[in-house]
Amino acid sequence: MLTGGSDPLYRDMLAAGHEPWIAIDVYDGDGVFLHRLERSASDTVIDPDRSILSGSVTATLANRVARSCTFTVHEDLYPVLETDLLAPYGNFIRAYRGVKLPDGNTGLYSWQVFEGRIQDTDVDSSGVVTVACSDWATDVIENQFEAPVSSNVGQDCVVQIQQIISDRYPDATFGTSDTFGLTMPKLTFQSDPGQTLDGISQSLGAFWYPLANGDFVVRRIPWTVAGTPVVNLSDGDDGIITGYRAARSRSGVFPTIVATSERADGTTPVYAVANDDNPASPTYYLGKFGRRVRNVSLQTPSTPGSIQSAANDFLRSSKALTESWDLSIIPDASLELGDVVTIDAGRRAGVVQVISGFSLPLDFSTDMGINLRSQVIGLLEEGL
Repeated sequence: MLTGGSDPLYRDMLAAGHEPWIAIDVYDGDGVFLHRLERSASDTVIDPDRSILSGSVTATLANRVARSCTFTVHEDLYPVLETDLLAPYGNFIRAYRGVKLPDGNTGLYSWQVFEGRIQDTDVDSSGVVTVACSDWATDVIENQFEAPVSSNVGQDCVVQIQQIISDRYPDATFGTSDTFGLTMPKLTFQSDPGQTLDGISQSLGAFWYPLANGDFVVRRIPWTVAGTPVVNLSDGDDGIITGYRAARSRSGVFPTIVATSERADGTTPVYAVANDDNPASPTYYLGKFGRRVRNVSLQTPSTPGSIQSAANDFLRSSKALTESWDLSIIPDASLELGDVVTIDAGRRAGVVQVISGFSLPLDFSTDMGINLRSQVIGLLEEGL
């Protein structure tokens, strides 16, 4: 959760009523501020040069490009020239959402919810301009290797990931990443930096992605590690849930993971199997759930211990699919990917879930949608 999101006054305002506020700041490719688009719910006059008509920020841990932003403005802002404000030739945006207080203050409970480059701009016959933006991971992925690149043998894997990101996108900044203690073996990276970063991260049981402020991080798959709930979301009189759906599925659940690491440099292959071997578990690998095996091929692990750890992490991730929730809530810009929350909705109370994705509106007519997954901890502690 972003700083200040758990403040009691802010939580009370969300449930009791407040005036939402949104803003988008546009910068040139050198980071020079150009223009602010801004709007609050009480505005009665729509300034065609300064107002946002609609929009949303979507975020998910399921894609390499974790965040995207789409918004609409008046046709006066269509970039007729390549150098105009919303032309997709280097300019980038920072988007904000929060609460406008009665005294006009918009800085106390408002947060940056997106940063990234303008990718597409179009205008239609209705006089509406649509602008699509994506986060800085796009710059990393699209700047592919011009020639094969060798890994830095013995370097910490997180440092290697950061170096690849910086080499592909020199302006990259970095937030606080988790610590893993795994170092790089001898590898050769081919054309696709996104695939390379995915492979190293998978071996760590982690994701690489930019935060809402654009900082890149490498963090453990959040629903496979312990985490304290940051907030309770409820559908009661003082809650912000407006709708929900809970589901259980066997899709993607594998009680057995087979992980292998075999490289072209002649290094001895390593191999590990992780089973859900708890007879009391509903997905016990020899139980009524049925035999389901997933094979995972990795490059980074080079020892029996590291490949076993990777297999255990993949098993945790699979087990975390035991229950998922989708919520509609009053928009809360302080929520972040990986946040652990508790849910009180319908006949259920105290359900622990982890945010894996969301869609935050940049207008005042729709709710925020949140995708969540079960937190499953301590399934395989031995050997980690």
